[in-house]
This record gives sequence, structure tokens and C-alpha cells, in this order.
Amino acid sequence: MIEYALLFALGFLTAALLCLLVAPLIQRRIVYFAEKRLTATMPISPQEVRAQKDAVRAEHAAEAARLSFAVRRERERATAEMLKTAEVEKALFEARERQAALETDIAGMKTTIETLESELDAARQEIEALRPVEAPAQTEPAQAGDTAAEETPNAGPTPEDEQQRLRQEARARAEALRRQAEDAEAADGHDVPASEPAARTAEIAADADRLADLKARLNAFAPLRLPASRQPQTLHAEEQTVTDTVQSPPQEPHSSQAVAPSTEEIDHFVERLMAADPDEDDGLRLDLAALAARSVAGTAAREGEASPIPGLIGKETLRLRQDRESLADRIKILLETDERPRPA
Repeated sequence: MIEYALLFALGFLTAALLCLLVAPLIQRRIVYFAEKRLTATMPISPQEVRAQKDAVRAEHAAEAARLSFAVRRERERATAEMLKTAEVEKALFEARERQAALETDIAGMKTTIETLESELDAARQEIEALRPVEAPAQTEPAQAGDTAAEETPNAGPTPEDEQQRLRQEARARAEALRRQAEDAEAADGHDVPASEPAARTAEIAADADRLADLKARLNAFAPLRLPASRQPQTLHAEEQTVTDTVQSPPQEPHSSQAVAPSTEEIDHFVERLMAADPDEDDGLRLDLAALAARSVAGTAAREGEASPIPGLIGKETLRLRQDRESLADRIKILLETDERPRPA
């Protein structure tokens, strides 16, 4: 009984050992046939799958490289844009500085225009102030009227003509300055030469000097164009406009006819005044003061003792320069010379 049990156990163990030895071979065979069947059912082969995997990897690598290149290019573009933005901001800052400078220049130009217009108005008012005195001149003696009639047409351009020309030039210059100001305001964002404000300032100063010179010449014409009866009333105005005289007095005449300037002398002086250069202003002022003094002294001599000119000259006069003679001093010298008895 025990022997049969042992034989049965030995047979079972032997069968189990044989199964363990044969099982790997059977498993490999099963796997081989399973793979073969799966391969037969698949649309592509494993080589193709590996090839596709390699292709996908290569495509991914190319896409990554392309994206990296695009990112690098965008970074460079962003850097360039930042630099450009910095340059634009710098240009904007400079443009704002130029705009502030232009606004300052425009304000100065407007101030200059207002000054020129005020000077023009003052010159016009001075001329208008002389017109009311023309009515009494018509009641003077015929000799004074004849003398005024001889002096007026030969004296050259009238004060009204000079004033009109001065007004036209001032208005034309003011309009030009306004146009320059408008151009400067319109050129806020444009490049403006650095020397332009200086040039405009120099031009404005030159125009102001020229206007002052024209005004001085216009006022200088007034004594030569006034009738004889108007000279005493405008003595103070003449003294303020033409008191820049030289230290040497004019030649002393011996009679009232020698004191009063002739029409030829006035015409000659007006021609010199029209063709004068700026360097000859001192000489012209000297001649003008002499002519004005002679004209007033001649009027006083013609009017005789009834003339109010000596009384006006006797009063204290306004002196622009303490070391030079005024117009009243010149007239006083001429009157004293005229009253001095001549040797027989």
C-alpha cells in the first residue's frame, strides 16, 4: 500500500518536472504564434511604426528649432523697438524744448509788435497834435503865409506822407512777424535750426532800430514844415526831438533876413536827408538844429517885439545833455546876435 502511494507520488513529481521543462518552449511558441497573428492583423509593420516614431521626433525637433528661432527674432525685434522708442522719446523731449523756446520767441515777437505799434501810435499822435495849430496860422500876416507857402512845397515829403509810409512799413513788418509766429507754432514737431531764434531776435532789433530812426527823421521834418506862426507853440516839442546838437554854434547872422534859412537851403538839406547814410546822422542832426534855430529866430525877428518866442526861450528848458546846447540856447544866441548893433 505504501509502495503504491510512493510510486504514485514519484510519477506525479516526474510529470510535474517534465511540465516545468516543457512549459517555456510551449510559452515561446505561443508568444511567437500570437505575435505572428497580431502582425498579420496590423495595417503596418513594426519597422514602419519605428520609422513613423522617428519622423514624429524629427518633426518635433524641427518645430522646436523653428520656434526657438522665432522667439530669438521676436526678442531682437522687441529690443529694436525699445531702442526706437527711446529715440522717439528723446526726440519728443527735444521737440518740447524747441516748442518752449519758440513760444518764448513768439511772446517776444508779440511784445516787439506791441512796442512797434505803440511807437507808431505815439508818432501819429504827435503829428495829430500839430494839426490843431494850423488854424491860427491862416490869420497871420501875408508875409508869414508867403514864407510858409514857400517853405512847405519845397520841404520835400510832408509829415503825413512820412507818417503814412512809417505806418505801412510797421504794419508790413508786424504782419511778417505774425506769419513767422504762426509758422513757428505750426513747426512744433519739426526740426528748427538753433540759429533761427537768434536771427529772428537780431532782425526784430534791426527793425526796431530802423523804426526809431524813421520816427526821429519824421519828427525832424516837423520844424521845417510848420508855418511861421506855429513855431512858438511847438518850440518845446522841437527841443525834445532835435536837441542833439554839437558844441560849436552856427555862424552868426547880422539881420533877420540872414537868420531865416532860404528855400534853397531847406531843399538842399532835404535832399541830403533823403540820400543820407546812417553814418551821417550826427552831421544831419547838427544841420537840422541849425536850420530849426535859424527858422525860429527869423520868425521872431519878423514878428518883432510882439513875438512870444523870446519869452518862451527865457524859461527853463529841458536839457537832454548837460554838456551841449539845446535848441532854445541856439535860438537865444541868434536873437542876441540879431539885436546886437552892427558897426557903422
